[in-house]
Amino acid sequence: MRHKQFDGPQPYAVEAKEKVEELLKDGKVEIELGIQERDKYGRLLGYLYVDGVSLQEVLLEEGLARVAYVYNDKRHLDDYLKIEKEAKKKKKGIWSIEDYVTDKGYQMEQ
Repeated sequence: MRHKQFDGPQPYAVEAKEKVEELLKDGKVEIELGIQERDKYGRLLGYLYVDGVSLQEVLLEEGLARVAYVYNDKRHLDDYLKIEKEAKKKKKGIWSIEDYVTDKGYQMEQ
């Protein structure tokens, strides 16, 4: 199987961006800091909530994200994996494209 590079936004990237913008537009944003506050690049690590709703869970439920790059902070991991499994089962978003999501990221078959 050969894979190609993307020449623009990956599938569902625009929808994910729009969903985040929609959620952040008028709600009260809270950050639950991660166990490790920053990554090796100095980026803040944490969980976002808008009006008490987990932004990560919404993106996973709609198939606009996948569970990846979990290193130290695994407190929400089991919940996230369950949500991802349900979205995958329902073939929502990124899960609707056969063989697009792999263990190494996103790939499009050529």
